[in-house]
Amino acid sequence: MKTICQLFFYTILLLACNRVLAQEGYTVSGVVTNEKGEPQKSATVFIGGSERVMPTDENGMFNFANVPSGTFQISVQMLGYASATRNIIIKNSSVKVDIQLQPKSTTLKEVVIGDNDAWNKNFNVFKRTFLGESKNAKQCVIVNPKVINFSTRKGFLLADADDFLIIENPRLGYRVRYLLTGFTYNYAEQITLYHGECTFEELGGSDEQKKEWAKNRLAAYQGSFMHFLRSVYANNTLENGFITRPSDGFLTFKFDESLVQIPDKVIVKDRPVMFDSLLTAIDTNFASFKFRRDIYVNYEPKQLAHFKDRNNDILQTIHIDPTGSVLRLMTDQAIIDKKGSYTDYRDFFIQGYWGKARVGDQLPVEYQPPVPDIPRRVVAINPLLVSLQKWTDSIPQEKAYLHLDKPYYVPGDTIWFKGYLTTGSRHRLSPLSGAVYVDLINDQDQAVKTLKLPADSGTVAGDLILDDEIKAGSYRIRAYTQWMRNAGEDYFFNRIFTIGNPLQTEKDKKALKPSRQQPLRQPDVQF
Repeated sequence: MKTICQLFFYTILLLACNRVLAQEGYTVSGVVTNEKGEPQKSATVFIGGSERVMPTDENGMFNFANVPSGTFQISVQMLGYASATRNIIIKNSSVKVDIQLQPKSTTLKEVVIGDNDAWNKNFNVFKRTFLGESKNAKQCVIVNPKVINFSTRKGFLLADADDFLIIENPRLGYRVRYLLTGFTYNYAEQITLYHGECTFEELGGSDEQKKEWAKNRLAAYQGSFMHFLRSVYANNTLENGFITRPSDGFLTFKFDESLVQIPDKVIVKDRPVMFDSLLTAIDTNFASFKFRRDIYVNYEPKQLAHFKDRNNDILQTIHIDPTGSVLRLMTDQAIIDKKGSYTDYRDFFIQGYWGKARVGDQLPVEYQPPVPDIPRRVVAINPLLVSLQKWTDSIPQEKAYLHLDKPYYVPGDTIWFKGYLTTGSRHRLSPLSGAVYVDLINDQDQAVKTLKLPADSGTVAGDLILDDEIKAGSYRIRAYTQWMRNAGEDYFFNRIFTIGNPLQTEKDKKALKPSRQQPLRQPDVQF
């Protein structure tokens, strides 16, 4: 009788556990159609940064079960169509998202590199700056490199891909499929900017290989930016091994009327950052992370006992540790979740150790270490912030931003630019508009040139050719969409720059020419 009762008790407990686990996840479903609204069979649908990928069925439908709460990007790729991405937020219910694909436009590349030696040279630069230079990255293999298209623009290497990049990572045991929508490498500044979405697949292997992969994954996770943001969300960075100090950035000195940054020395206060004052819970799924001063971060679990009681507010200069990173907030706030994800890729400017991490060290959002991190410390929910976030989510405000290829121009130059459309306070790539208007405006507030460019999943690229007869002076480039007109011109993107006359006097040239920094060595940077 006792055995029967015990069996009955364990059965009830198991059913209860299964019910709880089932309630933890939600369903993400939808239909993929073409430009005519016809369902598309066998389109590849995946949740960015995860192991979740599936094809659409005969009715164009997809369905992901047991998706946790948080922010995600649903991406679709199909031969002959431009890739499409939709941002979703899962809070307390399942989400349905329908995605319409548009035919992929064939555009002529500005400078196509056809020479095999030149292609190999640029591929080596791409591998180093895209995959990284860590032990994990150096063993990665791009299985299908010929899907990559390279082009150059005055000191920049550009790349995109016709299909998923298939990347095998034998040290971490993953096959990564990366949908690369844009890549830019600045040779002079040694800065890399890339964007796209990826999905992860476990490689098959022996038990011994799986043990090695588990060890390497844990090493890649510990001290990573994902680990740090999960600890920030849980409000226990110190307990999870992170030593954080308020920072005034890298040490600089004046040289030839320019400020030069010393990349191996950073100015800090020798005390922990108090995250209680920087973190505000929006709801049970999201938190607002807001700070003004830079944060210098080290992962040193063995030094916690010596550091936690320090309270020195005097600024001092220290050598940056090989595992040290400097974190700067570039937007008003970063919205983060428990997965260690943040909603806008522009939120953070990272230098140092994290800045060197690339695709070769990336882990899927599902990754959990064998020994769980320290549990979350309770953070009070701010009802005013919750109301404000609900209001901004209900009325999305679209924003535009353009990257120009250089800060000043002369008549006859071509202004090359790449742009992004984002929505709301979460600043995710916007699906609202299909076209972007770009104006070149003179100092009399008159539009000299106007372009209408197609937007592809929130991104746009183009060029403005300056006539040889254009007058020298101050100009403004403006970008906006029809949706942005609802909020008025104050919300348009504007950037002022100079067009100089190459025939003017040497004195005038010096007046127009901006000061140039001459850093001793460029730091590693990641956006």
